[in-house]
Amino acid sequence: MQDIASICVGGEDEEFSIDFGGQTWKFKKRELTWSKINSILSEVMEIDPSNNGKVKFNVEKYNELTLKALLTETPWNLADTGVVLKQIKPEFGQLLEEHIPHPSSMFGSEEEQDFFESRSTGSSKAKSSTRKTRKQ
Repeated sequence: MQDIASICVGGEDEEFSIDFGGQTWKFKKRELTWSKINSILSEVMEIDPSNNGKVKFNVEKYNELTLKALLTETPWNLADTGVVLKQIKPEFGQLLEEHIPHPSSMFGSEEEQDFFESRSTGSSKAKSSTRKTRKQ
């Protein structure tokens, strides 16, 4: 018999920190399930019948929904994540975005991956680091 646990999301949270503005901002994040990622993608993609059925992808909503699902500990009240994300500096947001799964990683074909290639992240002199920890 096969071990179903080997294909399920584990109980480990990953710690990461962002050095920005002379401070170190510490976070923890969880691995998202396949179902949760699909649910988020369903909420942020829309077929536009007025534009030959092309797909619209809402990057802002994707980032917000993914971070809300992903983060387990933040320097601010976790429940305020949506509000905080609307107020942070773009440079800090770009560093947070490094910890969000890129939507193209959810798709297998090159055509599907190419759809998301226009979604780019900027660079910054600030840095981010990551390490895994076990949930208590």
